[in-house]
Amino acid sequence: MKTRNAFLGLFLAACGGSTTAASDGGVEAAQVPTPVDAGTDSKADVTPPPDAAETCGFAGPVPPMISATVSPNAMPSGLGGAITAGTYVLDAVTYYGAKTVVESWSASLVTTESAYKLMLTRNGTLTYQAGSISFQGSQFTISITCPSISTQTGTFSSTATAGEFTFYIPKDERALHFVKKI
Repeated sequence: MKTRNAFLGLFLAACGGSTTAASDGGVEAAQVPTPVDAGTDSKADVTPPPDAAETCGFAGPVPPMISATVSPNAMPSGLGGAITAGTYVLDAVTYYGAKTVVESWSASLVTTESAYKLMLTRNGTLTYQAGSISFQGSQFTISITCPSISTQTGTFSSTATAGEFTFYIPKDERALHFVKKI
């Protein structure tokens, strides 16, 4: 099932990064299977467990949902800093400027020095993604490798300090703040 809310929506399509995607320009996101109704009532009884292809090999914590906030200030620029390998959870989503935003988010990100795996829920849509990541100064570049339907890259700015980092997404004037858990 196609979705445009995956990590790409988080960093690329809505963020101004360059993309090379499937013929319609969309992103094929790995999603958790929908519940299956095993009975005659209208409620789903069983949710099949996702397989590794559907989760892009993700194995990390499932953090609670948080609400996005809005700041009337201008969005800051990334200041750089080393993002250390580990498991991070999203603890704040901030939009900047005069706008109204009603969104709920949850994300868990597992990084190494050169790769990432992500589980993201945005407004009830759960997606998984994996790829390569590189850092240089205040910039980072991602290249999505899972789901393997499309190839997409983007470069963004970040600020990192011990145990936390923030990604800045200029097109949406949005910042995503993660804290290290492991």
